Amino acid sequence: MASITKRKGRYQVQVRRVGHPSRAKSFHYLADAKKWAIQIERDFELEPQFAPAVSKQFSFFELADRFDQVVIDGLKSVARERSRLRLMKDRLGDVPVSEIDPEYLASYRDSRTDLVSSQTIKHEVNMIRRVLRFGIQECGLRLAHGVPSIRLAKLPRGRSRRLHEGEYESLMENLAAEMRDVVDLALETGMRRSELLTIRAEDVSIENRVIRVISPKNGVDRSIPMSERSLCLINARVGCSRLFNLRADTVTKAFSKACKKAEISDLRFHDLRHEAISRLFELGLSVPQVASISGHSDYRMLARYVHLHPFELPEHKNDRFQSN
Repeated sequence: MASITKRKGRYQVQVRRVGHPSRAKSFHYLADAKKWAIQIERDFELEPQFAPAVSKQFSFFELADRFDQVVIDGLKSVARERSRLRLMKDRLGDVPVSEIDPEYLASYRDSRTDLVSSQTIKHEVNMIRRVLRFGIQECGLRLAHGVPSIRLAKLPRGRSRRLHEGEYESLMENLAAEMRDVVDLALETGMRRSELLTIRAEDVSIENRVIRVISPKNGVDRSIPMSERSLCLINARVGCSRLFNLRADTVTKAFSKACKKAEISDLRFHDLRHEAISRLFELGLSVPQVASISGHSDYRMLARYVHLHPFELPEHKNDRFQSN
């Protein structure tokens, strides 16, 4: 893959391809730069790739570039994975893959510890390991250390923050009308922020009282039954192409600002999902029923949501599940 950048009046060309040493040259004219890049790429087609014995000449950037071309589009959350891969390419760049051993990976982990969360470090280290595994399995790389494995910090348990008495009322007093509807629908459905903000008119069936959702997190298509409150909220917005005309960062900022004004501490927008799912359990719904609404494919992920309030509500029937 060729890249051409203009610096100080000259066009600098760099041509990279997995299995070949990168080539670079600068030119006064763009036409000459393009012509040279095309010729080098043609030469790469004719030249043999690195033999495994000299795979130490591969840079992480070159291997990650190939991984991007072959693997990324087949993964879930393509945009997020590609963004993460781009970050790793920038960080590791020209580091030879032969040098990415357990010691190197541990050093990388330690350098990130005070900057990002344990979860982020885990994702980054796993991305590096996936690229190396791809090189071994599909590009014929031979690495003396194989795919390095290191100890990662134990991830913290998921949050279990619920609304305390009076917090809902205080929060709503400090939110604009559209944000109040977002919060109410989140509490009624347990939908994620990204799901709420992408609801379109065609995703809603008033007749069947369901909202069709395709989760951007796991790609699962599900139908969420609407309560009377959900139905009222959505009926008030019928006619809009999208239910809410808000950006994700706008929602987060407005929610945080409202919490600050209401003097509510340690409450995040995603905690509304935990609150909603906990309420479903309190209404007596089974794990499969809750999972069908929340979109959890692994029932074990629901274990942390069962932090129910002391009262039991088996006699309470959610209107979404009453039989006619």
